[in-house]
Amino acid sequence: MNNRLKELNEKLEQAQTAEERVDALNGLAAEYRFSDIHKAKETALQSLELARQEDYALGEAASRRLIGAICEVQGDYLAALEHLQRAAELYTGHEIYSAESIITNNQIAKVYANLGDYVRGLEFLFQSLRTAQEKKQLKAEANTLNSMSVLYQRMNNAQKAEECARQCLQISEQTGEKRILGVARVNLGNAYGLMKNWERALDQWEISLTIFEAMGDADLQSSTLGNLGIACQNLGQYEKAESYLLQCMDIKEKSGNRYDVLRALQNLASVNCEMKRFGKALEYCDRAMEIDAEIKVKSMTYLLWREKALIYKGMGDFEKALDCFEKYHTLEKELFTEEAGIKTQNLQARFEMEKSEKEKEIYRLRNIDLAAANEQITRQKEEIEQANKDITDSIRYAKRIQGALLPTSETMKRLLPDAFVFYRPRDIVSGDFYWVAEAGGKLFVAVADCTGHGVPGALLSVIGNNLFEQAVHKKKLSDPAEVLNDVSREMQELFRRGGDESSLNDGMDVALCRISEDKKEILFAGANNAAYIVRANELIEMQPDKQPVGLHGGDSQSFSTRCMNLQPGDNIYLGTDGFADQFGGPKGKKFRSRQVQEMLVSNSEFSMNEQLARTAKIFDTWKGDLGQTDDVCIIGIRV
Repeated sequence: MNNRLKELNEKLEQAQTAEERVDALNGLAAEYRFSDIHKAKETALQSLELARQEDYALGEAASRRLIGAICEVQGDYLAALEHLQRAAELYTGHEIYSAESIITNNQIAKVYANLGDYVRGLEFLFQSLRTAQEKKQLKAEANTLNSMSVLYQRMNNAQKAEECARQCLQISEQTGEKRILGVARVNLGNAYGLMKNWERALDQWEISLTIFEAMGDADLQSSTLGNLGIACQNLGQYEKAESYLLQCMDIKEKSGNRYDVLRALQNLASVNCEMKRFGKALEYCDRAMEIDAEIKVKSMTYLLWREKALIYKGMGDFEKALDCFEKYHTLEKELFTEEAGIKTQNLQARFEMEKSEKEKEIYRLRNIDLAAANEQITRQKEEIEQANKDITDSIRYAKRIQGALLPTSETMKRLLPDAFVFYRPRDIVSGDFYWVAEAGGKLFVAVADCTGHGVPGALLSVIGNNLFEQAVHKKKLSDPAEVLNDVSREMQELFRRGGDESSLNDGMDVALCRISEDKKEILFAGANNAAYIVRANELIEMQPDKQPVGLHGGDSQSFSTRCMNLQPGDNIYLGTDGFADQFGGPKGKKFRSRQVQEMLVSNSEFSMNEQLARTAKIFDTWKGDLGQTDDVCIIGIRV
């Protein structure tokens, strides 16, 4: 038993009145929260019963606030709300307890956030912030700003999350509150993490860990260890990330904090997925989902479905992956709707407005006018757009699925550190796609142009992506021609099962290359699309076979592989015909293939980033005000 617990037990034994006993029990419950959460709840319930017997309202409020916080940690959110809202009612009218009232509101906001109702959570936090500023309670103001930063993080609003964390940091440095200071740095790191600035995030979390270690706060240490694990994962330090996350989970499991255990499991699943330990990743994900099924944290549920989709994709089970992506997308739409964003902005505006009594009435009238105008505009928009809404939603969903199947930026940086991708869909979704994979120490890169564009092309691109994955990872094919032959056979069989083969002309034009581990050799197979090597300002064309992958009017022949030695400084280019087919220029003509080849040669002396910028500028200048003709995709790789 630590010294603090000894002191509180002595205080309980020495209590002369029922009120003193209630206060002592609440003190014990608060202390037990960080070591034995079940004992904490038992003690707080004992205190609550005594407080109600003695009609000790403020003691009851303190007991309920503790029980609410414990229920929130255990994932019993409805019970948490019941106790916290009753505590808030009991504090109302007691001026001396305004700080406790603020803390209670902040806890209520956290519960609403866990339930996915971010707007309701923000309402309570703005109420707390107003009270803290009016009462000049700097500690309460800083705590509220930290809570607001956390909620904005859950809403993926990095700018507001950083803003609140910095305001809190400024106040806590002024007051010297170490715990609040450490939490503010955690939240600042979280905001940087949302911005993908992992080095700056890591700096903030390492400072936080030092503060919490000096304080001996195991709970905050474990949370920070979890954050450090996330940073290391995003910096590619996977073993270190797993070590941090396992330390975090060990502490959280001992404390009984089920939400934080859930987060740690989700992050462990993600790290193991990155390390291609898919079985272990799935095990962590399933454990997390078991906890989530009980505590129902919407803001975590949708992330777990996304994680599971990525795991199944890595395992090559694309049917399950797509099913999981669908569940992820449905939940994401519920959490991050445009309506929630508008309501959040209105809350912020309302708070700023109420800070100035002089302007309150002006803003109120203006908001009434805006609300009426918005209502009329919304009604008119609904009448015009209703017929197209479902179609557009479906297409945007298809875009999410298609985007999820493309290589992530992290994968591209890891496998192709010196490369660029110029990818311009003509419509919301694209018939062009690119595919990158590593197998057996060899690097595969493909650029494909599916029949059509828009939705039909996008559907074919999903099929094509999956067939490439199966050919290389499941069937272990390594020769580019064998890969194209296999993908073509599978696609032909798929379309034969779907209808009249004679009426179909569906497939892909593909440029597929395999680069050796030492980058000294390239093997290439093409279906109508060539590969280009630019060496010392000279263009070398690797010819494709003059047939597509899939169904077409002529007889299908086997694809052939071409081999070429590479030299340091060579530039490899794969692309579709969309750039060459773009109408524009002074006479509104096509750009043409020869001009594309000349562009590749002239750009080859520049860095990959500069090549991407120059390619985009040339395309946009040529297109001018004309509409985009086709989907466009070009990949450049420097050896």
